Amino acid sequence: HLFENFVVGPSNNYAFAAAQAVAEAPGMNYNPFFLYGTNGVGKTHLLQAIAADIRQRQPECVIRSVTCDDILNDYYDLLLHRRGSFAEFRASLRDVDVLLIDDIHQLAKKKQMQEEFFNIFNILYRQNKQIVLTSDRQPCEISDLDKRLSSRFEQGMICEVGMLEYEERLVSLRMWRDASLTKPRLPDEFLEFLASNISSNVRRLKGASCVSHRGSHSAEMKIRLLKRLRSCYPFSWLRRVLRAISSRMPSSRSLPATSIYLFRILSANAVPVRSQSRG
Repeated sequence: HLFENFVVGPSNNYAFAAAQAVAEAPGMNYNPFFLYGTNGVGKTHLLQAIAADIRQRQPECVIRSVTCDDILNDYYDLLLHRRGSFAEFRASLRDVDVLLIDDIHQLAKKKQMQEEFFNIFNILYRQNKQIVLTSDRQPCEISDLDKRLSSRFEQGMICEVGMLEYEERLVSLRMWRDASLTKPRLPDEFLEFLASNISSNVRRLKGASCVSHRGSHSAEMKIRLLKRLRSCYPFSWLRRVLRAISSRMPSSRSLPATSIYLFRILSANAVPVRSQSRG
């Protein structure tokens, strides 16, 4: 994940510009740097892009990029199984020039680890070491988080990363299509269909694109099937049915094959949505 392949739009341009500023001068601009937003909007992409850019600019920098879940696992392994020492654990987070932690909201309710991280944070901050954090909500909205931590997270730059709008989703789909080696290439009409109907999550959008690329049927057939299904069934209902069928399929049946199986069954029996009851 790099800045160069991050799709910028009105919902994330402020966060993108701030992330670039952080990478240009770690510890000097916006410290700590706190990114928040719902799942699948690009927070992790920006986090990793910051790390990659700093590595390129300053190869001598010691950078630690980790998820909060990994930190918690290491901490509880230390408490329960005595794997390593507290000194080693603290050094792994403290003896760095840049610390990037994904999903910091997972510290909620972890009182012991919050105390540990509070001390580590203070040491890094006093030494002008860059701290970058991501979360699914603002610091003040993370329940059961020590107020001292919350206030420290808020003393730097806080940026929201929003969901891409239609134009940016379409740009993303075209970029993924161009990067794929799969032939034939999906036509723009099909990508426009995906961009119009999947708006809540970039990961879902990319997943739908990958499934479409790997499917064995022609893109033109998929367009015809999808249009027919879209006119007859609510998209959310189709998604639930596909997941239900996928969970009951033998492991040998791939998701693309399952998708085509669903499309063919439903399109053969499709009736207008007004006259069909969903139960």
